[in-house]
Amino acid sequence: MLPNGVRVVLDPMPHARTASIGLFVAAGGRQDPPGRAGLAHFLEHMVFKGSRHRSGQTLAEAMDELGGQFNAFTEREFT
Repeated sequence: MLPNGVRVVLDPMPHARTASIGLFVAAGGRQDPPGRAGLAHFLEHMVFKGSRHRSGQTLAEAMDELGGQFNAFTEREFT
């Protein structure tokens, strides 16, 4: 646990020549406010839309150039 409360979990795989990074936010469908079902799932999709400085396409192309892959999911406890 880092001083700011962020939990870091490592799973070394010395035989693999790749890396995987997962960012999990403790806010899933269960935390959606009444009348706002689907909010966590909607916010998950917004991650791929880009920002003021980079479009969604620019982000996807940069990830492709690195040989990476974007993926996301929302469940009851996490996004």
